[in-house]
Amino acid sequence: MIRKNIITLAAALLATGPARADKVDDALANRETMIGAVALLTTLPPNCAFDHKPPDGSMIARFILSYGHKGDDDFLAQVQATHKKQDEINKLPEPDKSKALKFMCDLGIIYSRKVRDRQSYPK
Repeated sequence: MIRKNIITLAAALLATGPARADKVDDALANRETMIGAVALLTTLPPNCAFDHKPPDGSMIARFILSYGHKGDDDFLAQVQATHKKQDEINKLPEPDKSKALKFMCDLGIIYSRKVRDRQSYPK
């Protein structure tokens, strides 16, 4: 019975996987979302990155371009402004801070996986 439930759950997750991936891709096509993703990716600790390896700058640059964004000076200025907003998380009360950091870590894993997946796109 337990084995059947595990198989059913695994099948459900496999079936919804591509749908969730499309939503992430759709979100990353939005400039503001990409700016937030890049800000997060540039501050990731290793334990919050896919395979515990944060992406380097050239990987992130290809990631940005693969979604049709320009990594120009304005983009970088907006990423730096977002870094300052992320610093505000440290000022939150402990339960909220822990939840926010967990959420950011989970997003970091998703985004760093996307960075690795996008490395085959044109450079």
